[in-house]
This record gives sequence, structure tokens and C-alpha cells, in this order.
Amino acid sequence: MSSPTPTPFPFVSWDPKTGEPARSDWEAFEYPRLRRFPEPDSIKLRRFLGRGTQGFVFEAKVGDKGPLTVKCFPQDERPARVAGKYEVIWPLERECINGALLDLITARLGRAKESGKPVHVLPSPKTRKKPS
Repeated sequence: MSSPTPTPFPFVSWDPKTGEPARSDWEAFEYPRLRRFPEPDSIKLRRFLGRGTQGFVFEAKVGDKGPLTVKCFPQDERPARVAGKYEVIWPLERECINGALLDLITARLGRAKESGKPVHVLPSPKTRKKPS
């Protein structure tokens, strides 16, 4: 269901966040992509909750669901490397990747529960590579 048009960022997807992710294979975990909120026009910001170095947080309502929180990031470009070589954490990227991973994990655990098949976890991984 992915659009052939690339997204502005490699960690987001044009696919709508409805139902479970289409894939939950190893590659989906290795390169997680946050799916698009399906109804952005239905988000109503209700009040400002706070801010930090990474962004702003608002209480929101989506249709008849709520309260929810929405985090807004003012920095929409990857920060420059420090001294030309040290990568700086980009909060938008980290939050998108973490949200996508939580979505994948939730889906995988739900399918395991339905099928009665356990999810096998490597107890002490040494690398990010898929175990043989």
C-alpha cells in the first residue's frame, strides 16, 4: 500500500495508521517507519501542557476520543554534525522510530496471543543482525 512517491523522511510512511502494520518481518523492525495519522484534520488541540528542549506538548482530542497528547517538533531538518563528524540526535526521527517500533511490537504480540505461538526473544543480543 506504500506510495511510490518517497516521503520527506526515510522514517515515515504514506501508509495510514489503521489496523496492524502490513509487515512485521525483520526488515520492518530494522528500518521502522511511522505510519501516517489517517485523519489529521480531526485533531483539535485543547491546551498547552509544556515544552522542553525537543518540542511542545499539547492536550488534544481526536473526534470523540481523548484526551490524547500531541508532541510538536520545531526542528524539521536533521541537525548538522558536531565538528563535522559526531551525529546529533534528532528528536523527530527518534520519536517516529520509537512509535513505529511500538506499533510493530504490539502487532507481533497480538498475533502471537491469537495463534498461541510464543514470541522468541534473543536474551543477550550482541549485534543488530538477524540471528541465524
